[in-house]
Amino acid sequence: MNVLQEYAFTDCLVLQFECDSILRNITLRVEGYFPLLFGQTTRQRKVVEIQLFDCSNTNVRVIPEFWEDLRRPYANGDTYKANEINELCLNSESATSMRLELLSDMMQLEVECARAVVGGVDITSSDLQG
Repeated sequence: MNVLQEYAFTDCLVLQFECDSILRNITLRVEGYFPLLFGQTTRQRKVVEIQLFDCSNTNVRVIPEFWEDLRRPYANGDTYKANEINELCLNSESATSMRLELLSDMMQLEVECARAVVGGVDITSSDLQG
């Protein structure tokens, strides 16, 4: 089960990428259309924070413009950023790990982690089973 399947990332951007010195903990901030709530007819685009903990098997590829793009200004969708998301998913890899895959115009990230926090909700691999 992809915990991010309720979000939509069409025409959304990667806004921030942070990691510790050994890539054990990673934080991403991306634009996303939040899931519809009861009674709503349109999705709201907001910033989604994704935190990954106890990461392993990390594969990151970026083009040189990626770092410059992260420094560009951003305010409520009025932006000069260009790093659009093509695919973003978080799936169960095993009983104890999850796998995040992000493909954007300037970055490819594949990483396994033991725990994730998406939009303030703590998620473990067992939450994704089934």
